[in-house]
Amino acid sequence: MNKNVFDFFDDLRSKPGMFIPSPISITHLDCVELMVFGYSVAIQNHDIAEPVRDFNREFGAYLRKTYGWSMSTGPYAAIARSCSSDPEASWAALWRYLDEFRESLGIPRRESDV
Repeated sequence: MNKNVFDFFDDLRSKPGMFIPSPISITHLDCVELMVFGYSVAIQNHDIAEPVRDFNREFGAYLRKTYGWSMSTGPYAAIARSCSSDPEASWAALWRYLDEFRESLGIPRRESDV
């Protein structure tokens, strides 16, 4: 089974403590953005097949088109702004918007995460 960026997000959602320290803060969205940026650079440099090659850019384009948000500071900052920078609300919103984006691409969640 080939893994993709959405598998990383599934792992992050189910076990956030493996990737970021607790408690959840607004800076965790910045950490997620940087991790995904590094992932995208790696798959592009190694020419690895991926359903979303430049995730942060394409996720931002989806949020801009769907919600009319500015992406001047990136998709994760836009999510934080939409939640008045409340860390818990921003974290929950991240998953909601990621699920919407994934669904718009027709990429199913792993059986174990549904």
